Amino acid sequence: MSQHLCLFYHDERTLWQQCAELVLSCLPSTGRWTYITSRYAPSAVSARLSEHGITRQRGAVMDAGDAGLGHQSFQASCLVRTLESCLSGPASSALVFIDMAWSSHPGQDSADILTYEAAIETLVSRYGVTIVCIFDTALAGATVELGFHAHQRVCTAHGVRANPHYLPRALLDQGDPRPKLTYWLRRLDDEVAPPSKPRVRPSAGYSVLSFAPLLASDDRTEPWMISCFGALSVRRVGGACVHWDQCGGATSKVKTLFAYLLVRGDRGAMAEEIADLLWRDASDSKQSLNRLYHTVRCLRVALDPEQADNRHSVYVRHDAQRYFLAVPSGSQFDIVDFQEACYRGNEHMQRSQWHAADRALQQALALYQGDLFEGVPSKYAEYGEQDWCLSLRYWLRDMHHKALCYTAQALRHQGQLAEALASCDLALKSDPLSDMAHQEKMRTLAAAGRDDALHRQYKLLCRSLAHAEMGAPADETTRLFHALCGEGDVAPALARSFDAPPMTARTMRLEN
Repeated sequence: MSQHLCLFYHDERTLWQQCAELVLSCLPSTGRWTYITSRYAPSAVSARLSEHGITRQRGAVMDAGDAGLGHQSFQASCLVRTLESCLSGPASSALVFIDMAWSSHPGQDSADILTYEAAIETLVSRYGVTIVCIFDTALAGATVELGFHAHQRVCTAHGVRANPHYLPRALLDQGDPRPKLTYWLRRLDDEVAPPSKPRVRPSAGYSVLSFAPLLASDDRTEPWMISCFGALSVRRVGGACVHWDQCGGATSKVKTLFAYLLVRGDRGAMAEEIADLLWRDASDSKQSLNRLYHTVRCLRVALDPEQADNRHSVYVRHDAQRYFLAVPSGSQFDIVDFQEACYRGNEHMQRSQWHAADRALQQALALYQGDLFEGVPSKYAEYGEQDWCLSLRYWLRDMHHKALCYTAQALRHQGQLAEALASCDLALKSDPLSDMAHQEKMRTLAAAGRDDALHRQYKLLCRSLAHAEMGAPADETTRLFHALCGEGDVAPALARSFDAPPMTARTMRLEN
């Protein structure tokens, strides 16, 4: 079972003993383990584990610096690439230990921890593995405390336990302690007033889409982690995923119904609206409504398989002839976290805080695992009469493209030109005709002194536009190219080229 755990130790004996117990209890017979160390030498880790019967025949030890967890800088993209290489292939790891000593270095801050946690959650969900973050209590500080609150389950001497001090990611970065206290109290006493949903500070030209689903009435329900990017998935505490095919219904329709009701939020949807979306070719309305009732039942069973009478589901409600999706309090949405990370990155860009902008944008990029609701069949997502998905999908795809371009700009200003070019190439892969991506790549090539490559890049854009019958490059792109080549009034053009335009996204209206 996939899990994202944390382990706290106060002496080495406790550490190695608990690691050995986790290998024996969590690792499948064909699985391998990986230990990423930032405090001890790899040889020392191997020796200590072997004393507890854990040999390197089924595992490997890696230095944290090689995984992007250096003391001077945290590189989420490097960490993700490293772990993906361990988690895929015939000799893939099913259990990964990560020594978190790097997070206590003075060069790290809370933004690094949040970016790290987002990347780990994504990998756990994608590969179905167990990742254990290891903290030394002697290094306790603000970042270690944040890491403790970020994990839903903790390894103890008596086994893996639910963490009563866990906080959803939306609350972790809040300076106001009141919403956090309310969340904890609410898990103990359902009479406590529900916390108001944290909202991102307003920014000119930028709007964060906030879903407004109802909250499940049963406060004993554990929060969900809802992944809207890529394959739609819902995970409960402990890593257990919702299985959409619990009672034999059409899986694609069950997932589509969940996604549709999620987007509709507290407005809900009439039975006729849902039937029109899912069975618009049905010969009569009675047949489509009967199919709808079966699909609703299947969704209720998928979300709450232990409920004997699904008609009383706390998650899928029917009221005033409308269906509503109700989610547990404190549930996390990657789509909201993605937008908030983009907002923070944009705010840092405006202040020329390049390192902080890079960290925030890397968090956003780690969350974007594909287009919105990729698992929803196109015939439902692209249904023109109910534009509930397609416009939103293109909007978020555009935000992702801009985040790649701005990441490249932030990396360029930090002198990380190879990484900046890689980010530009990813942006061009998503949109080969993007003026923004071509401009940033030309700036980066110029900063690297690669004049020949700069000319090739501009010619590539010209050929691509001509092939697409879209004319010549934009005037701004042409002026930038000549300025970078040292032609014309260079200084003003270069000054403009290094300014970060605001990351904008139009406010979306989800009404039909």
